[in-house]
Amino acid sequence: GVRGGKGRGPGAYLRSADLSSRRITADKGAERFEARLRELQVPLRPLPSAETVPLYNAIRSDIVALIELEAKLKKLEYEVRTLE
Repeated sequence: GVRGGKGRGPGAYLRSADLSSRRITADKGAERFEARLRELQVPLRPLPSAETVPLYNAIRSDIVALIELEAKLKKLEYEVRTLE
């Protein structure tokens, strides 16, 4: 049979199952995520291959971290302005 992802045993498996499919929870976060992918010219769902899957998952993780850090920075900048 066809297997997916990390727990694969012998036989065929779907490499696309290795692509991170975790959704960004807020619609606004998903929009920012997709905008960053477009900005970097990275397809939303790349053709899964042995080379692209780990690269896509790495850049996806980095973009999510960047968006979270930008949101924290924006919040801290707001707090600083309100204290002035």
